[in-house]
Amino acid sequence: MAQYHESLNIRCTLLGECHPLVANTKRNLAFVYFYTFDYAMAEELYTDSLRILESTVGTKHLEYAFSLNDLALLYSFQVRPTTDRFHGKMETILTVECIDAGKERREPRHVPKES
Repeated sequence: MAQYHESLNIRCTLLGECHPLVANTKRNLAFVYFYTFDYAMAEELYTDSLRILESTVGTKHLEYAFSLNDLALLYSFQVRPTTDRFHGKMETILTVECIDAGKERREPRHVPKES
């Protein structure tokens, strides 16, 4: 875990706090915290990653979708209900652009609503 923290510090110093590579490192570090059962730290890092990606690449970017998916996984693992705000973000990326053999196509993603 120390290497992720070192990497994060280096990237923040060289690239600034709001760079997609910083968001990627935070997402990777959140993954480690998730699997060591430190859910509060994982949530903080996933949320930070989303905030950075939203302001740099936008909410329709694949990296944003991956980070959002990771946060949803964290919430579902905790059997914690998601908020309406979270569902609103999920609905903005129901369609993810994919590249397949040089052709662009869209793949719909199903997000179940809470009952």
